[in-house]
Amino acid sequence: MEVKDELDIRNLIARIAWLTDNWSSIDEYLANYTPDATWEIDGLPPYAGHEGIGRRVQEVLAEGVCGPGLPARHCVASLEVIPDPTDPTRAVARHFGFTIDLVGADPQIKGYSQKHDHVRKDVDGVWRVTRRVIELMGWQGGGTVTYRNAPADGREPNVPGHDAAR
Repeated sequence: MEVKDELDIRNLIARIAWLTDNWSSIDEYLANYTPDATWEIDGLPPYAGHEGIGRRVQEVLAEGVCGPGLPARHCVASLEVIPDPTDPTRAVARHFGFTIDLVGADPQIKGYSQKHDHVRKDVDGVWRVTRRVIELMGWQGGGTVTYRNAPADGREPNVPGHDAAR
């Protein structure tokens, strides 16, 4: 993978985190996803395409979870870009995400998760997410969240070239 491609993927993931809390239009946010992209969030049915992902973005805004004007900030940590070994136009961006709640005098971690963003470089040369898998690890109020979408054998879901033994 070319260095520019890896940087483009890293910037894509950072831009999505930023826009999750600061988008000016749903279309601005959705431009980072392919039209047929899916979101798979533990315990919820998948959100499919721009329509489904856009609906979820509106839901969390209406619920006061995140979005423009709300005090939540999404952050990305430990980002690793894993190139597809057979297709140079595909990769997985594996990372942890956490949401900080800025209400009150002391910011608090509101939730944390592990994400696998499957990305593709489109014919226009722009990398976009084709599939986002979000494994919730904890949410406000404390405690852990059971992985509902994780494979039974403990492997990470659909990560090209991942060897659980390493």
